Amino acid sequence: MPNDEVGDQQQFSEYSAARRDVVRRTVYLLCGDWHWADDLTQVAFMRLALGRRKVRDHGALDAFVRTCRGRQRSG
Repeated sequence: MPNDEVGDQQQFSEYSAARRDVVRRTVYLLCGDWHWADDLTQVAFMRLALGRRKVRDHGALDAFVRTCRGRQRSG
């Protein structure tokens, strides 16, 4: 595993740990159910984990996560 990939995984872990509760509360405000909010939050971060290399501006990760949630709710 190349060193930059380890750093990328570390950054993702730090980002997801820092933002998980904020994303979960936002999802709860949209759906009104904590269990559903947990599920949607997990799906959003799984999609982010798979697509984070496509995001050029790492400051835009929050926007990418919101997009992931939006797709889940409409699907």
